[in-house]
Amino acid sequence: MSPLVIVDLLLVCLAAFVAFDLAGRLEKKLTRDSLGWLLGASVALASGLWAAQILGLAHLALPYAVAHNPALSGAMWFGALACVAATLALAGRPNRPIDTLLGALVLAAGVVLTQYGFLKSLQTSPGISLAWWGPTAAAALAAVGAGLALWAQSAARRKMQSGLSIG
Repeated sequence: MSPLVIVDLLLVCLAAFVAFDLAGRLEKKLTRDSLGWLLGASVALASGLWAAQILGLAHLALPYAVAHNPALSGAMWFGALACVAATLALAGRPNRPIDTLLGALVLAAGVVLTQYGFLKSLQTSPGISLAWWGPTAAAALAAVGAGLALWAQSAARRKMQSGLSIG
């Protein structure tokens, strides 16, 4: 395994940890104060996802010329930021499993948007063509992973809140 891949995995784990730690400070109802926590958590996770795509591609030795469209890549970061913010706002409401499910689907869309948008922002010669099953499989795996992460975060929050109310 390439050292860059290990750095990539560590970066994503750190981004997720920071994002969920900051998101833990969100309240049931979004207030002006909690919007700062939401923005911080969203920037952390969106930046981690975006950087993971760059590092993941950087370790590959491609046999052809690659250019980069920074405007499209930046747009993908803002798209990921919007998806992550929507996900964390949904996941911040405890005891609503439908919000966790919707949050997982929105986050999966953000992951796939970032991944395939970044690939499209690369100007390769020859161009990149994607099979239909690639984005579909990526979206399904991202939805399962996001759902598990959001469920774990929600369960930890409920456990912590119930522990705090007992003592």
